[in-house]
Amino acid sequence: MKRIIALSLAITTGAAMAYASENSAEPALDDAKAVQITQLLEGEGYDVQSIEAEDGGYEAYAMKDGTPWEIELASDLTITETEAQDDEDEDADHD
Repeated sequence: MKRIIALSLAITTGAAMAYASENSAEPALDDAKAVQITQLLEGEGYDVQSIEAEDGGYEAYAMKDGTPWEIELASDLTITETEAQDDEDEDADHD
């Protein structure tokens, strides 16, 4: 009986996790979307280092004129925020 309950719980949990991941607010970051974001930011003068899906949109890390930048984009790829990253912030992370 315990095995049946454990198996039922495992199946239910797995199904709930699959449903949640399929229906989450996070946009997918597939290759085509990454290319769109890269082209958009390169057009603005950035050298894109990495991109990830985050908070219902995208977050890109890029360099521009020797300065590292964090760029947030909405799901429709409009730039919502840009923030220059200090070298001091990076040094503090490595301590």
